[in-house]
Amino acid sequence: PFLISAILFPFNIALTLILVAISSLLMGAAMEILSDDDKTFSLSLRPSPKYTLAFAAVLLSIGAGIIFLFIAGTKVLAADLYIRKAVLEKDPGKRMDFLKKSATLSPYEEFYHFELAGAYLSSVSREDISRDDAIKNLALAVESGKRGLALSPNSAGYNETMALIYENISYVKGDFEPAENLYKKELELEPNNPFPYLRLALFDIARAGKEEGGREKYIKEAIKKFDEALTRKNDLGEAYYGKAIAYQGLDDPDGAIGELKKALSVSGGENRLLYKFELGMLYLKKGKAGQNASVSGKKGKQKLTYMRNEDINMAELIFKEIISEKPDSGDSYYNLAALYRDLGETEKSKETVNALLDILNDGAEKEFVKNEFEGSY
Repeated sequence: PFLISAILFPFNIALTLILVAISSLLMGAAMEILSDDDKTFSLSLRPSPKYTLAFAAVLLSIGAGIIFLFIAGTKVLAADLYIRKAVLEKDPGKRMDFLKKSATLSPYEEFYHFELAGAYLSSVSREDISRDDAIKNLALAVESGKRGLALSPNSAGYNETMALIYENISYVKGDFEPAENLYKKELELEPNNPFPYLRLALFDIARAGKEEGGREKYIKEAIKKFDEALTRKNDLGEAYYGKAIAYQGLDDPDGAIGELKKALSVSGGENRLLYKFELGMLYLKKGKAGQNASVSGKKGKQKLTYMRNEDINMAELIFKEIISEKPDSGDSYYNLAALYRDLGETEKSKETVNALLDILNDGAEKEFVKNEFEGSY
C-alpha cells in the first residue's frame, strides 16, 4: 500500500522508504512466527490460534497502508480545494490564506509552494502595501520558492520560476547573480531553451546602464545572448526587440531599425503594435537628428521647427497605420500631433489633438494634452 501511495500522491522519498521497511519487517515477523513446515496455507473456516498472530501482523500492515492512503489522499484533495478557492478569490489577503493552507496540507508538492511564492511576489506591487511589508513578502516569496525547488531541483521549469522570483528582487537590490545562476542551471537542463538567454541578455543591458566604463562591453554581450536565443528560435520577436534596444545603446539607429523590422515580421497582436510604435519613434528620432531645426518664439517659449525628410515621412506613415489598426492608440495620436507641430503643420496638428482628446476619458490626461498643445485644439 505504501508503494501505491508513493505513486498516487506526492510524498517524501525518505519517509516512503521507512514505511516500506516497516511493512517488510511486519511481513518478515509474520513469516517467522510460522514454522518451516507450516509456511503454506490451506483454506479453513475455523480460526487457528497458531496463525492468529501472523494474520494480525499482515492485517496490521494492510490496515496501516489503507489509513495512510486515506489521510494522504484527503490532504491532497483539501490542498487542491484551497487552490481552487484561491483562484476564484478576489481579496488578496484571503487568497494568500488559501494558498498557505494548500502548501501546509501538501508540503511535498512543489506546485503549491511556487503558487504561494507567486502570490507573495505579486503582493509587492499593490498600492496599499507598506515598504516593510513589501520587503517581508519578497523574503517570503524566496523562502516558498526555495522549498518548492528543493523538491524538484532538476526541473528546468521550476528553476526558471525561481529565477524569475530572484529577477524581480534583483531590480530592487541590484544583485543579478542568484537569478543568473538559476538561468544557467536551466540551460544545463534544457540547452535548446531560448528563454534563459533572453533574461541573461537583459541583465547585461541593465549593467550597461549602471556601469559607465563597461557600457559597450555589456551591450555587445547582450547582443551575443540575444543571438544565442535566436539560434534556438529564429522567430522570437522579443530577441529582435532586445537587439534593437541594444543597438540604440550603441547609437546605431539603422541597426536598431533593422532589428525592429525583423521583430515586426515575426510578431502578432499587441507585441506587433508595440514594435511598430517603437519603429515609428526611431524613424522620428533619426529624422530629427539629421537636421538643424529653426528656432522661433520668445525666450522661454521657443519652439523648434523641422523639415520633412524620408525618415519623418516614414514615422508619420507608421503612426497613421497604428491608428488605423487601433483607433484608441493615444500614444500614436500624441506623437503624430507632436510631429505635425514640430513640422509647423498647424492645422494637421490641431486635427490630431482634437481626435486625441475625443478618445481620452481621464481628466488628468486631457489636461496634460491641452497644456502640451496650448492653442492647438
